[in-house]
Amino acid sequence: MPIPNLFHNDKWSLVFSNIPNADPSTKIDMQLFDLYVKSFALPDLQLDTDNTNFKESSVRQVMSRANDNLQQLSIEFKVSEDMRNYFILYQYLMATRYGKILDKEEWLRFNVIKNIKLKCLDNQNREIGGIVFTNAIITSVGSLSLQMGIADPVTFSVTFFYEEAQLYKTEVFGA
Repeated sequence: MPIPNLFHNDKWSLVFSNIPNADPSTKIDMQLFDLYVKSFALPDLQLDTDNTNFKESSVRQVMSRANDNLQQLSIEFKVSEDMRNYFILYQYLMATRYGKILDKEEWLRFNVIKNIKLKCLDNQNREIGGIVFTNAIITSVGSLSLQMGIADPVTFSVTFFYEEAQLYKTEVFGA
């Protein structure tokens, strides 16, 4: 097997399975998220440790706990011309804040984005694998910085809690 090339900063994409208050009958609402991602910060992954004392010595042990102390996801979006992607996420956060059930579920805690999929691509833009973050909930929608006389695209950041992260790999090379 040949040694692979370097991974480049533009060889990835994010795909959202749903947004609880986006209109599921139109693909446009979901494209306002999938196609408008500017940056994504892959969160730290850490293990907790604990010291155990045994006969006048201390032994550091790993604490095994699934789903515990997961760092938040941080995603920066470009604002669409009609600001629809910003308003959808803003309304989702406000609805959750006030306990409004959006997804016709029985419990507020099920108003989640079922999964956010980070797709990693090789240098020929073939999907090689990635990470799926499940049951994501918005924890903050960042501010918009609007400046008169500046024509640069406007961006905003969103942070999410998630329940679990799973790696996946695809087979891109034929046998």
